[in-house]
Order: sequence, then structure tokens, then C-alpha cells
Amino acid sequence: MVYSWGSNKFGELGIGNLYSKKTPTLIEDFPGPVRIVRAGHGFSAAISDIGQLYMWGNGSNGKLGNGSESNEKFPKKLSALSDICIMDVKLGAGHVLAYADTGSNDRNRSILKIYSAEKNFLAHMRLVCNVSYFAKNSFGK
Repeated sequence: MVYSWGSNKFGELGIGNLYSKKTPTLIEDFPGPVRIVRAGHGFSAAISDIGQLYMWGNGSNGKLGNGSESNEKFPKKLSALSDICIMDVKLGAGHVLAYADTGSNDRNRSILKIYSAEKNFLAHMRLVCNVSYFAKNSFGK
């Protein structure tokens, strides 16, 4: 279960509205068990127990990774990386870095960057992934 509280100007609490909360509030109906949660400046992220990345809150500059600049009031799975096992994610003020484990030794691990300022960053991400271990293997299926 994931709880959130504080400012909610952009939906970063993931509770379906824009009301700030002074006490911990459960993010209801979160899709599955969560392994990691992260908070950025006005947006948030979580990684499920099977490596799926969820983003919500302020979508300016495309930092939610969904191809738009719309805000999200609920956690939404990042479909562009749905076939990749995300191990960790770091949130900056306006960008996101996601780390994917190839399942091999340390030399074969890769850092995947999601550049929030680029309009075509998702296409770039797919090109990187298609030549990697993930193009040959299936995770969570």
C-alpha cells in the first residue's frame, strides 16, 4: 500500500483530486504491490513488484513519459516501458532517469534516460531497448 500527503497542486498525491492532505492518505486501487516509491517536484513515481513503472502528477515537459504534458491525478503505468523490468527510478525537478536490469552481470546493465524536454523521447527509448537484452527476453509474461 502507498500513502501520500502534502501539497497536491498537480495531482502528485495520486488520490484522484487536487486537494492537499495534512495526514497520510491511502492511494486507493493502486495496481498491484509496490516495491519503490519516489517523489519529485510536483510529480511522483512507483515501481511495482514486477518492475512496471507508474507516474503521476505534473506532466509539464513530458516528464511523466506518456507522450503528453497532461497532469495525472492517479498513478498511470508507463506503457512505453511496459515490456522492460524497471529496477529503480530517480526524479529530478523536470526529468526522470529509469534503471533497467538486463538480468545479466553488471557489465550488461544499462541506464535508460527519459529526456523530458524532447518531444520524441519515447521513440528514442524504444530504439535503445530494441537492441538490448529486452528485445530477446520477456519479463512478467
